[in-house]
Amino acid sequence: MALKPFWTGTGLLLLGAALGLTLTNPSQSDYEAFALAEARSYLKSQACSEELPLVGKSLEDECRRFLDSDAAEPQLRAIIANGTDRQNFFLFSLYRTELSLSEVFPMVPSGLVPSYEVRSMGVLRSLHLYKAEAL
Repeated sequence: MALKPFWTGTGLLLLGAALGLTLTNPSQSDYEAFALAEARSYLKSQACSEELPLVGKSLEDECRRFLDSDAAEPQLRAIIANGTDRQNFFLFSLYRTELSLSEVFPMVPSGLVPSYEVRSMGVLRSLHLYKAEAL
């Protein structure tokens, strides 16, 4: 009979942990704010400095200025929102975002501008980027 309190306690502990994870699973809007900050940082440090065919690095300063401007946020936020697939497992979420820079810089032919795929995981009110690669 001593096992019954053990299993009851273990069950309550597991139920409490699952409830805690469910309540702290980041939302889509939490992810979009996280992805916006990550995208701005990454694009400024990596994508803006990439040498593009035909134009070289001539757009680097314009790219950085745009990303620092107020006009960039709604545009990037919309691209992230439209390009993100969320798999909600209730205890945690997995996010996959395709970020096409041709949407950010429509004046540059789409074949010259890289696109990226980013994968992230959300758990316990935090988000973690675990994969980012150019497509």
